[in-house]
Amino acid sequence: MPEKLISDLLDLPEKVRKGDFVLNLSKGVTEPDKTLEQYVVTPQLVACFDDALGFIRQAVESVNSKACYLHGSFGAGKSHFMAVLHLLLQHNPAVRNIAELAKLFDAHRKDNHGWVESKKFLLVPYHMIGARSMESAILGGYVDHVMAVHPTAPLPGVYLADEIFKNAQQHRTALGDDKFFEQLNQGQKGGGTGWGKLAKGWDAARFDAALEAPPMSEERSRLVGDLVQFIFPAFKGIAQGKDEAYVDLDVGLSVISVHAKALGYDGLILFLDELILWLASHAADIGFLQTEGNKLAKLVESRKAERPVPIISFVARQRDLRDLIGENVTGVEQLNFSDVLSHWEGRFHTITLEDRNLPVIAQKRVLKPRNDACRAELEESFEKTAQVRAEIMEVLLTRESDRTMFKMVYPFSPALIQALVAVSSALQRERTALKIMLQLLVNRRDTLRLGDVIPLGDLWDVVAHGDEAFTDVMRLNFENAKKLYQNKLLPMLEQQHEIDLEVDRGRAGDNPDVAEKLLRFENDDRLVKSLLLCALVHGVETLKNMTCVRLAALNHGTIRSRIPGREHQVVAQKLRTWAGVVGEIRVGDEPTNPTVSLQLSGVDTETIIESARTFDNIGTRQFKIRQMLFQSLGVPEQDDLFMSHSFVWRGGKRSCDLLFTNVRTLPDESLRSTDDWKLIIDFPFDTEGHSPVEDLDRLDKFKEKSERQRTLVWLPAFFSTRTQAELAKLVVIDRLLLGNNLEQHAKHLSMQDRETARLLLKNQQSALSQRLLQAVEAAYAIRSEPTPGTLDASFDMSESHFQSLYPTLVLQRPVGANLGEALLHLLDQALAHQFPKHPKFGQEVKLGKDLRQVLEVCQEAARTPDRRVFVEDKGVRLKLRNICNPLDLGQMSETHFVLDDNWKNHFNRMLAQSGQPHPTAADLRRWTDQPDDRGLQREVQNLLILVYADQTNRSFVRYGSNYTPGLDDLPNELELQEQTLPDLKDWSEAVSRVADVLGHAVSKLLNASNLAALAAKVGGSVAEFKADCESLPDRLQLVLRNLGVPEAEFGKCDRVKTARAVKTVLAAAENKEPTALVGTLARAKLETNATAMGKSLKSAKAVLECLRATRWDLFAAVAQIQDQRKTDADLLIRDVCGWLKADEHALAGGLAGKLSEAEGRAIKLLTPPRAVDPAPQLPPIAPPKPRPGWRPVGTGGKSRMGHDESIAEATAILRKLEGNPKLRLTIQWTLEEESP
Repeated sequence: MPEKLISDLLDLPEKVRKGDFVLNLSKGVTEPDKTLEQYVVTPQLVACFDDALGFIRQAVESVNSKACYLHGSFGAGKSHFMAVLHLLLQHNPAVRNIAELAKLFDAHRKDNHGWVESKKFLLVPYHMIGARSMESAILGGYVDHVMAVHPTAPLPGVYLADEIFKNAQQHRTALGDDKFFEQLNQGQKGGGTGWGKLAKGWDAARFDAALEAPPMSEERSRLVGDLVQFIFPAFKGIAQGKDEAYVDLDVGLSVISVHAKALGYDGLILFLDELILWLASHAADIGFLQTEGNKLAKLVESRKAERPVPIISFVARQRDLRDLIGENVTGVEQLNFSDVLSHWEGRFHTITLEDRNLPVIAQKRVLKPRNDACRAELEESFEKTAQVRAEIMEVLLTRESDRTMFKMVYPFSPALIQALVAVSSALQRERTALKIMLQLLVNRRDTLRLGDVIPLGDLWDVVAHGDEAFTDVMRLNFENAKKLYQNKLLPMLEQQHEIDLEVDRGRAGDNPDVAEKLLRFENDDRLVKSLLLCALVHGVETLKNMTCVRLAALNHGTIRSRIPGREHQVVAQKLRTWAGVVGEIRVGDEPTNPTVSLQLSGVDTETIIESARTFDNIGTRQFKIRQMLFQSLGVPEQDDLFMSHSFVWRGGKRSCDLLFTNVRTLPDESLRSTDDWKLIIDFPFDTEGHSPVEDLDRLDKFKEKSERQRTLVWLPAFFSTRTQAELAKLVVIDRLLLGNNLEQHAKHLSMQDRETARLLLKNQQSALSQRLLQAVEAAYAIRSEPTPGTLDASFDMSESHFQSLYPTLVLQRPVGANLGEALLHLLDQALAHQFPKHPKFGQEVKLGKDLRQVLEVCQEAARTPDRRVFVEDKGVRLKLRNICNPLDLGQMSETHFVLDDNWKNHFNRMLAQSGQPHPTAADLRRWTDQPDDRGLQREVQNLLILVYADQTNRSFVRYGSNYTPGLDDLPNELELQEQTLPDLKDWSEAVSRVADVLGHAVSKLLNASNLAALAAKVGGSVAEFKADCESLPDRLQLVLRNLGVPEAEFGKCDRVKTARAVKTVLAAAENKEPTALVGTLARAKLETNATAMGKSLKSAKAVLECLRATRWDLFAAVAQIQDQRKTDADLLIRDVCGWLKADEHALAGGLAGKLSEAEGRAIKLLTPPRAVDPAPQLPPIAPPKPRPGWRPVGTGGKSRMGHDESIAEATAILRKLEGNPKLRLTIQWTLEEESP
């Protein structure tokens, strides 16, 4: 049984009439029963009536004119409000019977409005649209209204014609009738004017009749014209045209106030409907706005005090005037006009009819169930509908509403209500919100079922036709929106769904297939229409910041997804497809919930694209696909056809050869591989007439040769004609956006339009790129369910995408979220087939630092009895767990590492099978791939070899000599020979001495590798320093002997002792077997200390050169000096001998510096002094007479005296003081202590 229609439950008219929900204020006042028939009074409206009555009361009691904005959106009921307010002021009993309003007049209520009973008001309604000025509208409208309600009353003197007539009467009295009418009838003197009745002259009867004629009448206007033309030409320009001229508004308001008073009214109420819109319609004329806008203040202010009854003005306002004209007024003019607006608003009260009244009103006036049973069904349907997912309900409710309001307006949503109010305010004048709601229900009478929510997109069809927008900017945007829909969006959807809308709507009733197509079209149509609404009116929550999630929710029920909750993904896919066709659609780059927008402009980019079609050819298409594949595969973009690609497989870096080409045309050589695997990737299209079958045929012919080539071939499905057209379009857009190509192909556009075109092309480029990326993933078999129509369905490639030229390798469809992951999985299959036992390292292995740290821990573990060590560093633990565990080299637990014997046992078994006494590094490498290939990287193999050497106490020998290998230096020809290890105590001492004496750092871990390393380093030092160290003792002794040092003292000299000890150690270490060498080093006698020996060793060559270069003859000559220089000479010889005896490390600057200094001193001593001429003899000079005061008679000083010496010196000074009482003593003293 089909679901029930909502129209079966609601009381709906057959059609919506033009006057529905539109109240003419004049009729509303004169037809009170009809006005009140469907009027809904909400609590907020009661407050507004209370406010309005209080506002009027203040004006009446103070006899002051006041003005008030009556603010509300279109359809808020401003005219209806004023009509009901007027009925309240007229003491209408029907309105007083409305319970909500009756309490306003309750005598027991504080501030009740019983005062109205004794007052009489005249309400004058105005419709400002089309008025020439404020005077013509307000003053003329007052006269019209008075003539209607008081036809026999005299008219107010608001016309300038009244002043003319008064002057004419005075002029007539002064001239007399004959002369006056003769002057007035000057236009008749020529006779035969041809004007017929209009040429009839004036006489007293006709003149008096014209004076009494109603304003705007033909006779009255003719009389004004003739009087101005023939008697009062000064008034020319005042009464131009047919319209009556009016006095100044300020004067006119005083006139009508007096007039209303004369008619017996206590107050004059002006309801100025559409005044703000009237001003906004002149937004482009800032002068008009300034002139007419300033007059608004006169509704409150007056230069004339003659307003015996207050004028109370209610100005209907739908939108702020700043919003309506802001786009037309700029700069200083905008600031000036803003000041004018502030001037008005500072004097105007505001009463707001809120949009929250709409749900209550709509419920009672539009959503009227046929009976209680229908109401119950609707409520039950809403409860089921409201069980949608929370994210959908959040969008439908908006931040301003709740479930209660949703229930009141169902099948509308609060979001749709908010949108239709905003849209009707921006685009309509006659179609109020209630009328739009009713129109939507009537339009969906035959399709809207229980459980449905009216989608946002349906709103477009209701507002897209009819009244024009209010502002020029909005009008232009609206026109662009309609053109965009008609010229681009609608044709796109018709083509996509393969329908002709005008034809198929008539066929849908008889053809289920057409009906289904039409339904899919309409659902998509709602999405694009929703975007059009967002582009036009984006100031409310519902229509701004649109995303795919929100767009799907606002059109809830029209989008279907196989997996509930993924409707927004379907929307995103559709929009990306459409954006590739229509550049005005912009889809964001967000991966899960992209933003979406639509740009309105009048620029046609399709003609630009068509003019640049020459950019499209097979070469540019292949280039674009290569570019997209590079990006998707994660391969650095290169220009070469053939390239090497690096990647990580099971924790290690690998490489493969990549070739992008047409497989159909490849020679055999290009299909063959080298050492690495080769991957050939074909293109998803070919020149016309060729198909993927030819690519498969080419591979089959090569396979017939039975060659074992490590070559993989990735054959894509071909693009459909539509997708190839999209690729061609993208290629053209890419080229247009390069350099100045766009300028060349868009010369017919202005600079501003070119920038708009550039933006639209970029939008289209982005959308097409995303769509083509999806098409590429579908073609290369990454997307299991491609978008219908993306690929060429002529050839089934589902089982043929992945081909292997290695006979035993059968490829499976790779798993991956994108092409890059699929590529890695494809290569994983190839390498896993080649190296089935390769360990699966969890993370990429850094071949430098990672393996060094692992090696150090493994070597330390190999030294311990239980092969178990504690690992403190957490980072090192992770590396051990990542490398050693999958490699079966050891197990890293939470804190301890245990070295396994798996590899040691494996290598020992293979060694036993080989029968060799010593394996080579090449043997061990080969054995890592037995019995199954592991394909370990060379550095990882080196790790296993080094750990095996440590576990079995083997050293490395190359060509008969010890060799110290490393992780990055382990030649294949190295032999691993078993090694007897020295005593651990000797080892520790030897390692320490090698470090101190030779300066070589050797691991303290005792194993064959470190033993060989120590022996190699010691051997190198022996070869480097032995010759110099052997010569140094003898040379030192020779020099000391020449300087007179007895041979018996040689053995006491530190330098000589140290040199002899170094010589002895090097001689003992030469050509020693490593284990014996350790014992020798550990037990060698250190005559001085290790530091001195190390310095002597390394400086031996420099010291020898210094001893050879020094001029010892100088020191021999100095030693012979016997004159007054002897003291300095002896001191110099003592210094030189002391330096020669001291260890090199004890001399600052070294021996060479000291001997160089000594040579300078020797030369100075041996150089004879220069002869000095005798000074001329001068006569003796008498000593000067001493001046009175103090003079020194004795000075002295000694340093660092001890106790006894200090007492003696002080006693001598005291004796001098005792012998001469005139002496005075000055003391300066310092106490010093020798530092330890």
